[in-house]
Amino acid sequence: MTLCFLGEGATNIGGFFEGVALAALWKLPVVFICENNLYSMGTPLYRSLSVEDVSMRALAFGMARDRFDGDDVLRVRARIGEAIARAREDGEPTLVEVRTYRFRGHSMSDPGQYRTREEVEEWKKRDPVSLARRRLVEEARAGEAELEALEAAVREEIDQAVRHAEDSPPADAYRPYTYKE
Repeated sequence: MTLCFLGEGATNIGGFFEGVALAALWKLPVVFICENNLYSMGTPLYRSLSVEDVSMRALAFGMARDRFDGDDVLRVRARIGEAIARAREDGEPTLVEVRTYRFRGHSMSDPGQYRTREEVEEWKKRDPVSLARRRLVEEARAGEAELEALEAAVREEIDQAVRHAEDSPPADAYRPYTYKE
């Protein structure tokens, strides 16, 4: 089975419709996960989609759909797990829309000035990483020291990966694949 991640802006592009149509027609085990952060680059959702519920696009293809807020990591795990099970057991595709938010602009050159500071701060209260961290501590599944050590280990692993990439030689030039019988 395949997980295919996309933003809500991509659901207006022909390639999205072609991919979903073929997955539904051929009963492919694909889970299309639309991370709807409410802005297609810098364009608010209401200016780019005529219907706010992106998952409704699945109805045109007779495929399963799901839609939920992504602020609870356990909910995300369970609901995506249901779509994965459908793909593996029935070979059926699903379009899943996970409503989320991004705190920064769409790219390094995007200052995000199309949003208010208040909007961003309100969404930060629903940050899934912060909420999951708090839940781990409150449920005594992990202590602050343990989480800080884990976060430091993750930062070090990322730093090592960046150093490795920076120290590695450039990849060889692209060579097209030639089919051989």
